Amino acid sequence: MINNIHCRRKVSSKDRGKIRGKWSGPFRIYEVLGNGTYKLQTVGFPEKVKDKVVHGSQLKRYRDK
Repeated sequence: MINNIHCRRKVSSKDRGKIRGKWSGPFRIYEVLGNGTYKLQTVGFPEKVKDKVVHGSQLKRYRDK
C-alpha cells in the first residue's frame, strides 16, 4: 500500500461544486496507521507529508490520463 498513488475526496462544501471535481490529489500513501487509516504525502516538488489522517473510504486509486 505504501507509495501507491491515490486521490482524496474533498469533504468541505466550499471546495466542491457542480463543475469542480470531488477529488483532490494525487497523493502518495506515506504511512499505514491501521484500522483503514493512512497518512498522505503530496506528489511532485516539494513533497510534503500531510498531518491529517485519512480513512481509506475517502481515497480512490489515481489514474493518470
